[in-house]
Amino acid sequence: MGGFSKTIEKNRGKRGVRRVLGDEVGKYFKPRRFEPAWWAWNAHIQTLASYFIPTRAHARERRVRLNTPDGDFIDVDVVDGTTKGDTAVLVCHGLESSAASSLPRRLAAKFSRSGWTVYSINLRGCSGVVNRHVRALHLGFTDDLRLLVEHAKLSGAKRIYIAGYSLGGNITLKLLGELQEKAIELGVHGGVAFSVPFGAYESARKLHSSSGSWIYMNAFLLALKKKVALVYSKLTPQFKEKGLNLLSLLTATTIIEFDEQYTCKLFNFDGAKDYYMKADSKQYLSKVKVPVLVINARDDPIVEERTLPTAKDLGDAPILLHYTDTGGHCGFVDARFGSSYIIHEACRFIARIDSLADEVVSSSAIPSVVIASKSPDHSSRNQ
Repeated sequence: MGGFSKTIEKNRGKRGVRRVLGDEVGKYFKPRRFEPAWWAWNAHIQTLASYFIPTRAHARERRVRLNTPDGDFIDVDVVDGTTKGDTAVLVCHGLESSAASSLPRRLAAKFSRSGWTVYSINLRGCSGVVNRHVRALHLGFTDDLRLLVEHAKLSGAKRIYIAGYSLGGNITLKLLGELQEKAIELGVHGGVAFSVPFGAYESARKLHSSSGSWIYMNAFLLALKKKVALVYSKLTPQFKEKGLNLLSLLTATTIIEFDEQYTCKLFNFDGAKDYYMKADSKQYLSKVKVPVLVINARDDPIVEERTLPTAKDLGDAPILLHYTDTGGHCGFVDARFGSSYIIHEACRFIARIDSLADEVVSSSAIPSVVIASKSPDHSSRNQ
């Protein structure tokens, strides 16, 4: 650990100083190597096994409803902090998931045991209650997560971190890139994203063309079709007003086809490829101004490996990319922890950044780093 720079600069007219973190992200945080459980020997076992890891109990939740500027709402499940309640971690879930799903609950449990306040967002249409408008979420829709950041700050959070996975990981990175320096002004000090679907168009194609991946596509499609049928039953006039055709949606055979008929019409994208390209967080990475840890597995059955970002995509952004050979999609069942490697690393990274709680973190001198785990025994750094 360690290796913090002695460089100090004035904090843009504010009281105090801003410490500039050291020469490389890797000098102040080094990811532990991932050691997969012996029985989770391939990507599919890793991916599916993570759903069966028991969720340890955490402090009592309370639900908060936030009204959105466009007249809708989002529901947020909150676990109040104890010893470090002025530090808040925002958890952003994946496609057809919710704050009540296994992984968000395990993340919330881990973070709350550190004393932090946890805000687990239920993206639109995911809280178990039909929203007021047919307009829902999509891969690059960051409005609601930004609203939650603002709410956390108004609620007293002095340091805010965002932890997102899968679709939520893409939303997290895209928002941080959109905010740029504004993130620091809003109190956001860092983030963690894992199993991010970079290269969304290529990854969507992989779902219906790669051996084994069609299982996940069919699961996503089934869930999406059930939800859209429910929305139609409650908001039929809006559904028709937007030019949506229920039969076309229910008979869609791929995610791309579904997005063509639903997401693109709701958000005025010029086809699925246009949507995926504009929503992809990869193009926003170089604009990120706060420290971020990204973890992806090269054998992810949902994400196309060749689209994973490299150092060239990061520019000078303070992002550490950590790629492992195995782990599946949001799996990472670890032999040592008996549970999730990514949850442990997310907590370690946030704790490391939060150790600077009394100082304002500046990212202006933090180069990006790519760390690729070539084997269970060592990591190598590629620039």
